[in-house]
Amino acid sequence: MKKIISAFMAGILSAAFITQLPVQAASAIKILIDGKELVTDQAPLITGGRTFVPLRGIFEALNASVQWNNASKTVTTYKNGTTVVLKLGANTATINNQTVYLDAPAVSRNGRTLVPLRFVSESLGQNVEWQPSSRRVVITTSDGSGNSSQDDVSSVPYVGVRTSGQTGTGSDVTVSFARPANPANISGYRIFIVKEANVSNFTYAKALTINASNYTAVAASSSDTSVSLTAQTRDVDGNTLVAGASYRAFVLSVGRTGGYALSSSSSAFTLAGLSVAAVSNLAIRDTGDYGDGRDVSVSFTRPGNDANISGYRVFIVKTSNASSFTLSAANAASSSYYTAVGKSGSSAIAVTLNAGSRDTSGDLIRNGVSYTAFVLSVSNQSLYANKLTGPSSSLTLNTVNTAPVVNWLNDGSDYGNGRDLQINFTRSADESKVAYYRIFVVKSGNTGSFSLSAANSVYSGRYYDVAKTGNPTVTTTLPSNMREVQGSAVTEGISYRVFVMAVSNNPPVYPNLLSGPSSALTLNNASITAVSNLQAADTADYGDGRDLRVSFNRAVNESGVSGYRVFVVKTGDAANFNVYQAGGLSSSYYTSVSRTGGNLSLNLNSYTRSIDGAVITKGQSYRVFVLTLGNGGNNVLSSPSSAITLTDNLTIGAASNLQVADRGDAGNASDLNVSFNRAANEANIGSYRIMAVKASEASGFTLAQANHVTSSYYKQVSPTGRDINVNLDAWLRTVDGDRIQNGTAYRIFVLSVGASGYSGSNALSSASSAITLTNNLTLLPATGVTAAVNAADAGSLDVSFTPSETGNLITEYRILVVPAEHGSLTQNEASAVGVSGYLSKGTDGRTIRGTAAVDITGAALRAGASYRVYVLAVSNGLNQAPDVLSAPSDEVKLPDPPGESAPSQSQTPASASGGSESPASPESTP
Repeated sequence: MKKIISAFMAGILSAAFITQLPVQAASAIKILIDGKELVTDQAPLITGGRTFVPLRGIFEALNASVQWNNASKTVTTYKNGTTVVLKLGANTATINNQTVYLDAPAVSRNGRTLVPLRFVSESLGQNVEWQPSSRRVVITTSDGSGNSSQDDVSSVPYVGVRTSGQTGTGSDVTVSFARPANPANISGYRIFIVKEANVSNFTYAKALTINASNYTAVAASSSDTSVSLTAQTRDVDGNTLVAGASYRAFVLSVGRTGGYALSSSSSAFTLAGLSVAAVSNLAIRDTGDYGDGRDVSVSFTRPGNDANISGYRVFIVKTSNASSFTLSAANAASSSYYTAVGKSGSSAIAVTLNAGSRDTSGDLIRNGVSYTAFVLSVSNQSLYANKLTGPSSSLTLNTVNTAPVVNWLNDGSDYGNGRDLQINFTRSADESKVAYYRIFVVKSGNTGSFSLSAANSVYSGRYYDVAKTGNPTVTTTLPSNMREVQGSAVTEGISYRVFVMAVSNNPPVYPNLLSGPSSALTLNNASITAVSNLQAADTADYGDGRDLRVSFNRAVNESGVSGYRVFVVKTGDAANFNVYQAGGLSSSYYTSVSRTGGNLSLNLNSYTRSIDGAVITKGQSYRVFVLTLGNGGNNVLSSPSSAITLTDNLTIGAASNLQVADRGDAGNASDLNVSFNRAANEANIGSYRIMAVKASEASGFTLAQANHVTSSYYKQVSPTGRDINVNLDAWLRTVDGDRIQNGTAYRIFVLSVGASGYSGSNALSSASSAITLTNNLTLLPATGVTAAVNAADAGSLDVSFTPSETGNLITEYRILVVPAEHGSLTQNEASAVGVSGYLSKGTDGRTIRGTAAVDITGAALRAGASYRVYVLAVSNGLNQAPDVLSAPSDEVKLPDPPGESAPSQSQTPASASGGSESPASPESTP
């Protein structure tokens, strides 16, 4: 179907139209309006690839009324309720009070005002078509034949938006849309990003007025389109996209012959912004047969940099709900529905859940349900959001019977035979398949070859059977006539290991199950004893195991003792701590102490942990135990020490987690934002002093030097009971009295100063990371712009300027030559200049030079005309700052043509040679 455009259209000459116009004399081009050739007293003008026509002739040929205001140099036209206002030399016009951008301003030639052809035609709702074979511009008016044509232009049927990444800019956004019903009629598309709050006001007419720098142009293709935006992408208001703001996307179809169609909006989307890193290598495993959370083990690798992470949360989600489990859902989940995991020194972290663990819907974890794990990295900085992993593989818990597990083996007596051996083991998970248990004693040297097959073949009399009890664990003492599996009696001085076999009650269906070996044990009649007089004291203020001093009297007889192990147990767990638990713990959870022949006293290490794996810290109540290690494996556990809670009882603590950021562009200390965690105990602290030290001198900055810094060179902050975040004062200097300024690297220290009456030492924090102040928030313009006529080519200008001080934020400089009659060039006008209207220069060099031969319209510089030169510094988009325009050069005039003189500065286009009619006359032409 063909149609005539009936609504006013955008005022920008399309790039396709411009590039198709031939560069030749304008007289070779015919302009036809409704089939009739337009004849005017001023021929069309081609300059800079654009066609200009006499304003009065073309408007009146289109049946529009024209008014010229000589004082303001403004043309106003009216037609069918549409009002167009255009000012001579301006890069913008208005259509019904809405601003539109021209790709070239109106120009004056021989006393006539000439305007871009397509702008005039489309602003009044006409169809304009370039026919290159016949070199004709064909205009069809809405009140012409009604049969002249333009192919239908349809809107795209849907617009989708996907966000990914964490930059908080347009580079996180991908816009997709389907081709419209008649794709052959489409030359391209324009993608508009609109703030959610402004969507209701974004109309077809509004879309046609948007500056090209505020939308993304996309060429037509033979398939549906997906476009990734950039960090420099702006919304229709000219603002770069930012995290936290809500937007919608629209797509405008651009017809090959001038029509347009606007789509409906996409769904709303919001950029996520910065977040901490997610964990990797997430895995979920079934490691038990309890039928509850104890069967579930989740492991993952923590991020390489987790300085901004306080810990992790493990979520178990029914697999049927996993697709809808999002970051928002994780952040909102109750603490009853996840397992919190602290950071550790190891890159690999694993956690086994407990019997009360629940999934995210609040149900207890159980057999027969498929689960998926997620892990949330929890941020400790307001600047960063939490980060959720993708889903793990799915897992369904199943009960599979297990072999018994030997927990411990002990020399319980001094009979010198099997009665000395005590054994404790965990039963099989499903005793409905077990008849009883069978215990085997094997010489340690033979345990490598003792298999299930070997156990099934052991002769009667060389094992000991134990009945089921129904209890989770079984403890038993072997008989006096106990023999090892090769037939020898169990006796002193030989190292043994013990195995337990679950004997099946239905061997054809269920096999016997053999445990692994116990630890080695050698029976010894030299009885050992526990240590005595166990004491624990708080002797330092490190806030870790170094504060804890442990002393005890050695065992009475050390002839059978190989050494001692010191265990730190939270007071709440001490009542259940026993010799068997102590014997089974990893070396990470105790401190080994060698015999000295005397009583022992030691301070523990900074990395000492309690038996549950937690680091030793202040404010937690502990008890200490000592395990005496017997040479034959018979160990004895002491009674616990008195309870002890570490406090800062000797010194004041230092501030920690010191962070510094560049938050301004004043070029002094007020740009510096400092935050730190307060000392754990502020009872003795009167103030904190924040000091700036040149990074080159920071390694030698000591507590003694910090104590003697004059008050003019630090910022004092009082304790608040909370962590501190503060901007420094503009007057603040470094500790050696130098002014804080851009370009110098600094490190920040915080001195904890004792309150009145405190007699101990002050405490100095570690240094912050190094920071160098820069102008990182705003762009500074190029300076020192000069222009002069080129000595070799009088039709061009030599331009030089000094680059911006913020050159690291600039991607290019654009040299803009502006006719003097244009007046001052604004920032918006400079940004809107097309590529043919400026000279682009790189950012290298202390002074940048270039030779410009066209003005901002793309037209060649005119002999005898005067110009000013501006330089636009174009942002690289990394700091979301807008481009910035320089001050102009001095006015420079090109030489007059030979034999001619320039017109008077006061001469206006209307009074110049070739046209002096009165503005009121119907014949007058602006």
